[in-house]
Amino acid sequence: MRIIKVDQRSIAARRGLRGGDTIVTINGEKVLDLVDYQALTSKRYLNFVVEDAQGLRREVDIIHHGNRPLGIHLEQESLPPPRECANQCVFCFVDQMPKGMRPSLYIKDDDWRYSLLTGSFITLTNVSDKEFSRILRRKASPLYISVHATDDDVREKLLGTKLARGLLERLQTLKDHRLAFHAQVVLVPGVNDDKALEKTLSDLEVLRPAALSCAIVPVGLTCHRQGLRPLRPYAKEQASEVLAIIDSFRQRSLENWGNAFVYPADELITLTGRDIPPALWYDDYPQLENGVGMLRLMEDSLQAAKTQTKPASSVRYCIPCGYSVYPYMTCWMQTYFPKHSITVIPIRNDFFGPSVTVTGLLTADDIIKQAKDIPCDMYLISESILDNDNRYLIDNVSLENLEKALERPVRIVQNNGYAFFEAIQ
Repeated sequence: MRIIKVDQRSIAARRGLRGGDTIVTINGEKVLDLVDYQALTSKRYLNFVVEDAQGLRREVDIIHHGNRPLGIHLEQESLPPPRECANQCVFCFVDQMPKGMRPSLYIKDDDWRYSLLTGSFITLTNVSDKEFSRILRRKASPLYISVHATDDDVREKLLGTKLARGLLERLQTLKDHRLAFHAQVVLVPGVNDDKALEKTLSDLEVLRPAALSCAIVPVGLTCHRQGLRPLRPYAKEQASEVLAIIDSFRQRSLENWGNAFVYPADELITLTGRDIPPALWYDDYPQLENGVGMLRLMEDSLQAAKTQTKPASSVRYCIPCGYSVYPYMTCWMQTYFPKHSITVIPIRNDFFGPSVTVTGLLTADDIIKQAKDIPCDMYLISESILDNDNRYLIDNVSLENLEKALERPVRIVQNNGYAFFEAIQ
């Protein structure tokens, strides 16, 4: 890894490291990427072997005080592109994606380095024994692991590869090395629910405290499954059966460990018609990015943000959203903004199909067709509909073009109550 700059008066500069040096080893170990660099420089005593632009090598010793930055800036401040997934998962959402969508949506990533640094979920099927040893050596923790099932036959069926087998042994090894992980299970009706789910949760329970949490997420199915294995979505009765299994394990975990450990995605709860559980039900929200607890967090943040009732406004707002959140959003707007004209409109997902009801998978085309004629002065749109840069919707339509098509301004709102109170004048 090449050093492009060393801060003046930093400890690295005082010890003789310079921009243009290439790091050969740290404490005798090669530095392959950012994960290696971060792990190796976390030590107190550092021995750098560097090579200058002329090819001359030298050693630099540093005593690193952990609360002070070294002052080193690398040419590669981030990881290289993620390693691609080698699986053929029966529920893969990328395989259900038609052409012409946002380019980033076609990336099938499965990279433990990104799991460590960004919290993305991995299956470990493309991790060789040598690379797994590196995970242990670098103390990569916590990881985010797509378990799906601990039964080898069931997991192989789900992931479409024999490399899916043997996960429990690796998870046990992580525990033996005191490395932690979060788990997720994407549930497919008739495949990894019922007894298979009970076995998965029982096996993960044995791996505590290394196993930190487990999210249960229902399979997402679009209408673009031509040539793929037929699957069906969860209905209310089946979702209730899944929640009954989860409730049983949660109770046992609370008694034995003091926290719930297993958490159903909000989609499972809304599917059954249950009330949103209280905040304590989610402990410290360990699986929020997996859609677990977002409804509760939204309602609680609205309540916290309501320091005083906002005065009436002449601005008419329209909030397009998915069907799953529609009844909650309607109730929230009536409760917290009673003096404002706010129309919440559920957008039917014609592009992906009626079983896709989350807001984050709404296309610009569906929003335009169904919300354009709503009488309003401004649209409030969830940030989950856009990419990370808040520029493009999932069907690769820019925010600017969405505004032009709707012929009214569009304001992007973060998914919390404070953002709504700020957006609604």
